[in-house]
Amino acid sequence: MRILILFMTTILLAIDASGQSNLFTISGRVECGQGAPMDNAIVWLLDSAGRQVDMAITAPDGAYSIDSVPGGVEMNYEITVAYDPSISGELNGISTFDMVLISRHILGIGNPLSAVQVQAGDVNQSKTLTTFDLVLLRRLILQLDIAVDVPPLGWLFYQDENAGTQSTFTIKDLLEDTVFNVSAIKRGDINWSAICRP
Repeated sequence: MRILILFMTTILLAIDASGQSNLFTISGRVECGQGAPMDNAIVWLLDSAGRQVDMAITAPDGAYSIDSVPGGVEMNYEITVAYDPSISGELNGISTFDMVLISRHILGIGNPLSAVQVQAGDVNQSKTLTTFDLVLLRRLILQLDIAVDVPPLGWLFYQDENAGTQSTFTIKDLLEDTVFNVSAIKRGDINWSAICRP
């Protein structure tokens, strides 16, 4: 029995001595409002089957780091980011100026909104930006009663403003330390004025 235990210890030490070259770090920043750091966002790392591998909470500068992630060919991961809207308040960043921008977009006046801004303006999550979203925003701003089925105005996450928001982001073939930055926009806040710090 002693020989077996010594043999197992030797093998483990040999693996440690190799430097674990297949373990990598995934790090980056979560930002909102045109580059402002998002403090206290939760970053989940999931494997390709959707199981949680690890998680991190962003620091005051928006940075996060997940260390010792097994890598290799076909080692694919998903990143999901979440932020509690109650930290900053549901009406945070929402104003009549957002309504003006949505109105101009619907009427085709001025520069069109990006894909991310259109998704943020879609308050009732109907997948289209309509005057009904304006009605809901107006009622929210005036703090009038609104229909119970209107989803909470949480945060949406993206990497490319013109590609739209995503619920998960994919990292394929983790072969090195990876920097993975994510941006956020608050639903209803078309001009990125919401504050994302507690």
